Amino acid sequence: MRETERQERAGTTDPNHLWTLMEAVDKSLQKFNIDSTACTQRAVCWYVKEAMNNVNERRASRIDTVINGLSEAEWALKFTTGTAIEDAIRTGRRNVNCGQAYPSCRIKADTVRRILKHSKSRK
Repeated sequence: MRETERQERAGTTDPNHLWTLMEAVDKSLQKFNIDSTACTQRAVCWYVKEAMNNVNERRASRIDTVINGLSEAEWALKFTTGTAIEDAIRTGRRNVNCGQAYPSCRIKADTVRRILKHSKSRK
C-alpha cells in the first residue's frame, strides 16, 4: 500500500482534518440553534464527574482512571486555563448536575450520556 493511501485511511493527509470536521459539526448545530460550546462543556463535565465517581466507588475502567487523574492534575489543567473546558472540568469535579450547570445546551442530557457511553465502549 502506498504511503498516501495509508495516510488517507488514517485521516492524516490534512493536519486540519479534525478542525474541519469540528467546524462542520459546529455549523450544523448552529443551524438548529444549539450551543456547541455549552454542549461540549456538558459532555466534558459529565465525563469527568462519571470518571471521578467510578474511581471513588472502585469500579473504574482504565479510561476512567486516566480521565480522573488528568482532571485533578494541576499540571494538566494548565493546558486548559481560562477556557470553557477548564470550567467544565472543574464543574465535573465539584460533582454537580452538569445539565443544570450548562442549561443552554439544548441537547437532552440522556442523549449526551448515550453518545459518550457509546464512544467509550468502542475504545
